[in-house]
Amino acid sequence: MNTKKLFSKLAAMVLTVAMTLALMHGGFIAPQVSRADVIPEGTPVMNFDDLKDTIEDFNSNATGNLTITIGADFKLTELLSVTNTSHELTIKGDAPTRTLTRGITGHLFTVANNAHLILEGVDCAVAEPAAGKRKTSVPKDFSPKGMAPTDTF
Repeated sequence: MNTKKLFSKLAAMVLTVAMTLALMHGGFIAPQVSRADVIPEGTPVMNFDDLKDTIEDFNSNATGNLTITIGADFKLTELLSVTNTSHELTIKGDAPTRTLTRGITGHLFTVANNAHLILEGVDCAVAEPAAGKRKTSVPKDFSPKGMAPTDTF
């Protein structure tokens, strides 16, 4: 076998091994984009799905404290959980008062032990109450710091 053919086959083998290793380690696969990259901090969240996605991204990928700005009143249609215990999550309204209305039965937020959720300028209200029932809300500047482990509200 001549030297030219040998080097040609060797180069092809090296390239194949390099491509295989890169694929195994995600080198040719596009990186996962975190929600924080899609909705930059300070850009108002206008609906429940974006709020949920942003909180889930915070729980999984946060490298620092995060403030989510609510830019519209909307219903919360699922329980939201704050499980990140390394950083603070602040949810604030872009106007003097924004209302997140309960669209589910039960709690609006579950806050894990040692996790921090701060609400600023946001009312958390039940849907319009049935006749004879009282409407309730969480105070605008409520912060569950110091609450018992895995509290809900």
